[in-house]
Amino acid sequence: MKHLLFLLFVVLIYPEYAHSQGVLSKQLERLNFFPEADAFFTARYSYQRLNIETPQQTLMTKEVNNYLNVVALTYAHRLSRKMFIGVNGYLEEASENGVKYGVPFRRRFNASGAREPEIFMLYRLRFQKEKRGMIDFFLSHSPTFGRRQVGVKEGNRYNGMPILKTGLSHGLHEEDWEFKSALSLNYFAKGEEWNGFTNSVYDLGAYKSIKFQFSAQYQANEWLLPFGSVGVVYTGPEIIKEGQISREIQTGTGSVFEVGLKRPLGERSLVEVSFSLERYEYFVKSNIENLDGEVIEQQLSLAYKTAF
Repeated sequence: MKHLLFLLFVVLIYPEYAHSQGVLSKQLERLNFFPEADAFFTARYSYQRLNIETPQQTLMTKEVNNYLNVVALTYAHRLSRKMFIGVNGYLEEASENGVKYGVPFRRRFNASGAREPEIFMLYRLRFQKEKRGMIDFFLSHSPTFGRRQVGVKEGNRYNGMPILKTGLSHGLHEEDWEFKSALSLNYFAKGEEWNGFTNSVYDLGAYKSIKFQFSAQYQANEWLLPFGSVGVVYTGPEIIKEGQISREIQTGTGSVFEVGLKRPLGERSLVEVSFSLERYEYFVKSNIENLDGEVIEQQLSLAYKTAF
C-alpha cells in the first residue's frame, strides 16, 4: 500500500511531471471510452474492503471484514471502425471468512489464484454529431473452468459459474465536460461450489444484477481530468443448495458512488486513480441460521492505459 501511495503522488499530484508530458491524442481520457487506436492495453490494480455489519451481532458475526487484491490486465484490438474485441485476465488474493458466504464462521482464510478470463466486445452504435450523443454497446462472457472452492487456504478463485455481462450507454462530449448514462445487466448462470466451512458441495443457482449509473467528467486543464458517478444496483437472490440444505443470499437494491482523477503521461498513455463505495442490504436465509445486516464495499484502484 505504501508503494501505491507513493506512485499516486508521483504521477497524479506532482505537477512538474505532468507538464513535461504531451497531451493525449488517442482519446484514452474519454469518459465514453472508445479510443482512436488500433489496439489498447490496460493494467489495473484494485484493493477492495468488504465490511459486513449485522445489527444482532454475535461473536461469530461482529465486525466482519473481507479483503481482496485484484490485478486485471486488458488487451483489445479494433476489428472495424465501430468495434473492439478484447480479453480481460484476473489475478486475485483474498482474505475472507464464512460470513461472506452466509455461514456464521469467523475463522479467516487466505486464497489466491487466477479467475477465468473474460472475452468482451465494445461496439459503437452511433458516433456523436453535435448535440446528438454517442451510443455504445458492451457484451462479455466469462466461462467456468470448474467448481468454486471457498473456506480453505488451497481454495481457487474461480467464479464457479459462467457469467454474461451486457450494457448500453449514452454519452455526450461538450467542450470541457463529458457525460455518460449507462444501464448494465450481469447474468450469473448455474454452477458449483465446494465450501470448506461446511465441507460440502453446493449447487449454485442462477441470479442477475442490474445497474444504472450516471457519470460526469471535467477537463480542468490539459493534464488533469476529475470525474465522478452515482448509481443504483439491484441484485436478485442467489440460492446455494445441497440437497435439503440451502442458503438464500439476498442483497436487494444498493447505491453506488465513485470519484477519480485521470492524468496523461504522454500522447498515447495515462494513469487513472479512483475510489468507489457501494452500500447495500444483506440477508441470508438458511435451514440452520439466518443473518441480516448491511454491506459496505470500498475499492481503491490505480490503472495504466496505453494505445497502439
